[in-house]
Amino acid sequence: MEKKTKILLISASLLAIGGAIGFYIWWKNKNKPSTDVPLATDESGTSAPPTSSGTTPTADGPSNVKDFQDWLDRKGLKWVGATNSDLTNGKKLGQGSGYGNYGPSTQKAWAIYKGEYQKLSEVKNNLGKASVLDKNIVYAYFNNDAYYVVFYENNRFAIFAKGGKLLKKGSWSNGGKTLVVDAGGTFTSGSVWANVSNAIK
Repeated sequence: MEKKTKILLISASLLAIGGAIGFYIWWKNKNKPSTDVPLATDESGTSAPPTSSGTTPTADGPSNVKDFQDWLDRKGLKWVGATNSDLTNGKKLGQGSGYGNYGPSTQKAWAIYKGEYQKLSEVKNNLGKASVLDKNIVYAYFNNDAYYVVFYENNRFAIFAKGGKLLKKGSWSNGGKTLVVDAGGTFTSGSVWANVSNAIK
């Protein structure tokens, strides 16, 4: 066998072995837990775990880290470990390792989506437990499920009758405490529910 052929066979063999080793390392690490670890520390300098409710002792982060992480996942973002600016080239957390921790991925997501999340969260908080924050809307049923209201992230709202008939639509501000109905009428009070009820009268 010629020297060139031997070198070519040895090179091909080494390349195949290297590829197999690379594949094995990838396969072994593909389900590796998230690197989203807590950054808060206690007095001894060790990492402090989040509280069971998912809140963390951070000044700038979300008041409930788990709620924010769930919202990111429902929004369809692949934010854990993402390196691009719109957080789509990582993976979803899915309540895996790092759930409830205000680690690097959560901090990056908070820096990008804080305003959008807080705007809808304010509406959800003003509506109370009856409301649901899902992706880019907040919705809630009322009057024994005869009606439901939807608040959109673009500061629009719509009120529907059971079955989906549109009753009113318009703009909202101040966490839903001000509603301006397109067909006329502005409702402002300390209660989103009072505004919604008055808008359909």
